[in-house]
Amino acid sequence: MLFRRRAAMAPPARDALAHLLRAPTFELVPLKNALDQAAFLPAGATVSVTASPAKGIEATVALCQELQARGFRAVPHLSARMVRDRSHLRDLIAWLEGAGVDRAFVVGGDAIPPRTGHDRTAIVVYQSADEPGSLISILQEFAARRINLSHLSSRPTKQGGLGDYCFVIYADGHIEDELLADALRDLRAKQGAVKFLGSYPAAGSEAHTAREHADERWKEADDWVAALRKRIAL
Repeated sequence: MLFRRRAAMAPPARDALAHLLRAPTFELVPLKNALDQAAFLPAGATVSVTASPAKGIEATVALCQELQARGFRAVPHLSARMVRDRSHLRDLIAWLEGAGVDRAFVVGGDAIPPRTGHDRTAIVVYQSADEPGSLISILQEFAARRINLSHLSSRPTKQGGLGDYCFVIYADGHIEDELLADALRDLRAKQGAVKFLGSYPAAGSEAHTAREHADERWKEADDWVAALRKRIAL
């Protein structure tokens, strides 16, 4: 009997995966059985709630309120296109604040906000093939560049069959950052497809000096390679 050998995981990728699994973010769709599904989640877990065009943004906020009351940390997806006007936005914010929600994922329009130095980028990666090590190969693109991931979830794709999944990833950094742009470039070249959801200012005010230092090291290494290439005899 033949067994397929499991792909080896490099230490940086293993550490990144362990970090995500220690405090995972779960996702719920605002359907009738959402609270029944929430009963299977760990107490106090972080739960993101998607925005459903069919249900309306109010269904997302209402589910977040229920989750907060049950001890979860709810993170609503707020779609800009589902907010009617500023008055509607103020009502939604007041509702969320009253429920104790202090974090949201805002799905905006086409323009990408400028880099602030404390940003987050959201993408969806469609694996090129359903095989052992496919997730590891995705995580290694970030681990090799010391890019922290704050969220990782999987979901089945609508086009594929059984076992065909895509991965939703939130990475620290902005598309303007050289390291993050390089990671997305490699993912686009190696994986089935990559969908860019946006780069946006991250919640909180703390500086990510590790990210800045990693960018500086990457630029220094790029300059070093460029200097070596200049020594090639013509």
